[in-house]
Amino acid sequence: MKLWQKIFLITLAFVMIAVGVTTVIVAQNYFEMTLDIEKQGATARHEYVTSVISNRVTLEGLSSNELVVSQDNLRTLLRSIVTAQTDEAHGIAVYDEKGEIALSQIDSLNTLTDFRNKVENNDSSYSVVADYSGTKQLVIGSSCEMSGQKIYLYTSTDISRIYQTRDQVFIYVRIIGAVSAVAAATALLLLVYQMLNPLSKINKSIRRIAKGAYSERVPEKGGYEFKELSANINHMAEAIEENVGQLQEIADSRKRFIDNLAHEMKTPLTSIICLSDVMHIKKDLTEEERIEYSGIIIEEAKRLRNLSGKIMELTVAENAELDFQYISLAEILSDIQTAVQPVFEHSNMTLIVEPVDCMIRCDRELFTSLLLNLIDNARKASKEGDTVEVKCNLKKNKLNISVTDHGVGMSEEELKHISEPFYMADKSRSRQAGGAGLGLSLCAEIAKRHQAVMKYDSTLGEGTVVTLTMPTGGEPNA
Repeated sequence: MKLWQKIFLITLAFVMIAVGVTTVIVAQNYFEMTLDIEKQGATARHEYVTSVISNRVTLEGLSSNELVVSQDNLRTLLRSIVTAQTDEAHGIAVYDEKGEIALSQIDSLNTLTDFRNKVENNDSSYSVVADYSGTKQLVIGSSCEMSGQKIYLYTSTDISRIYQTRDQVFIYVRIIGAVSAVAAATALLLLVYQMLNPLSKINKSIRRIAKGAYSERVPEKGGYEFKELSANINHMAEAIEENVGQLQEIADSRKRFIDNLAHEMKTPLTSIICLSDVMHIKKDLTEEERIEYSGIIIEEAKRLRNLSGKIMELTVAENAELDFQYISLAEILSDIQTAVQPVFEHSNMTLIVEPVDCMIRCDRELFTSLLLNLIDNARKASKEGDTVEVKCNLKKNKLNISVTDHGVGMSEEELKHISEPFYMADKSRSRQAGGAGLGLSLCAEIAKRHQAVMKYDSTLGEGTVVTLTMPTGGEPNA
């Protein structure tokens, strides 16, 4: 059952109970007030009848010059008075001390024994509502002295119409209460439905978000609570979208890693497998051939190792949290020069490094990998006897590191794709040098993570200059 339905049913029940109880109380109070008025009128009539009887008895005694009216004359006189004062709605009964009826037009007195005893044993007047033959009668009784005799006078008034009116009022009250309750509940239902309408829109948006529409946003409309709820849901959706985006990036990078690694592994693995088969099958393998084949296998295995390492570095550079520290640039360049110097000497090339004395904020391992890639690419692009230069300069708290070679260079078209993974300007030369086409792509990602900008300036056949511009961290001892 929906919330608005529950609210409607609960409200309808409470309103019906409240209206019903209220109208019943009002109707009951009205009935009791009407009954009190009727009792007052009946009491006044009872006193009037008593006065009439007393006056007539006194007048009869005076007219007959008797102080005490005889019992027979008294009965005759009472009968005439009772007959004159009785109608359909009113009855009169008179009893003497012996309990004999002088005249009775109140049939219900036969069933009111306790009431009669109460009247006959006290000097006050009493009243009672009696049920008789489907009617309601208000009976009032009192005692009085007449001509030396004690008589008991009872008067009755038919009040059935009051009870009938009460019953009709109760019926009307129930009907009016039910109608009022339905009307009030319906009005409240419309109001609640209107108030909860933003909740329905929020619910729909949440369902769409749950189905994967993380860019969905809930309109911040309605009351304060709905606006606050919508804002919180939007914050949640933004957080989910961001987390899902990060997870998607990680998944995509892993997929790229696997796809790229699988793609690039084909060539070295094919060479390794083919040469291994040759060495396994060929019986009369010469020493020169064995050295040549095993050398190729070793070089291809090294290239495969370097390939997997570079792809892994590229994946880490895109997603890993970097360990930034303030490190001396001269120290990093000194370590790099020491590491690559044997390779340059083996290639009969010269490496010139001109550092500056400043601090840089970087992840040491990745930034070292960046510079190593740039220097190694310059070496691969150069020929025997060439020189590779690494020069640094400071301009307004900006550090420029340039790596210059005098090798094959690149055309403008090649420069457009230089940072794409697995792109190589001179594929045959790069493969022979152990390249995988990942160096500059990796460099671009690492530079981006260090808030650095890489610029390429190359002329085909003359060489290439790669300039890295980044902020500094001040002097080493600052």
